[in-house]
Amino acid sequence: MLNHIRIPLVLLLTILLGSATAHAQTRTVYLKLTDTADQTVKVVAGKQRVTTGIEDLDRVHRFMRARSMDRVFRSAGRFESRHRAFGLHRWYRVEIGEGVELDAALRTYEAETAVEQVARAGARRLFRGSQAPLSVNDPSYN
Repeated sequence: MLNHIRIPLVLLLTILLGSATAHAQTRTVYLKLTDTADQTVKVVAGKQRVTTGIEDLDRVHRFMRARSMDRVFRSAGRFESRHRAFGLHRWYRVEIGEGVELDAALRTYEAETAVEQVARAGARRLFRGSQAPLSVNDPSYN
């Protein structure tokens, strides 16, 4: 009976831990555009190329070999006015190309006038450090 529970649990943990380590190796940068830049931006993602309609930002995208750029917080429908009040509509996720140093990309985007704030995509983990539970703390489980 316990094997029927353990096998799906082990498979679930394997899948979750595997996806957490895959996200740790992403080449993603988060950008918050200025209000004026956000009003004029029109993102078009083609074959391994991103254009925004803002000449300086497009130049940086070409240099960083940006592959995609999309909003972090999707359109919120009837709650979009709340997103706009807090500036969530100005955050974009940019996937940079292989061979580009992540720290250099952060500095380059930070120097761009159309960008207000830059953030690195953090590694996603299920547990902090070695705090992963090694055994079940339930007396009626055994």
